[in-house]
Amino acid sequence: MSNHAPHLADAEQSTCITSPGATCNISFSKDGITKSLGDKKTDSDGTAYWSWNVGSTGLSEGIWSITATATLNGKTQSTSDTLNLTVTQ
Repeated sequence: MSNHAPHLADAEQSTCITSPGATCNISFSKDGITKSLGDKKTDSDGTAYWSWNVGSTGLSEGIWSITATATLNGKTQSTSDTLNLTVTQ
């Protein structure tokens, strides 16, 4: 995450780094609701990039947990960001 305390109108940058050719997804969860940036395939360096807008992604004000999930050859592994995303107006 480029910024863990964005406003609803802010643009963000997110990165997933894993094995080349893996499919990555970054998701945000709060109060039983999950929003996702969508799947991206990593490049030859094992990196996938997202440029996105906080409000347009469907996030609302509050504290969201962040999870990155990578899948390759039928194996899936997830990790949670140690910092939450705190969205404000």
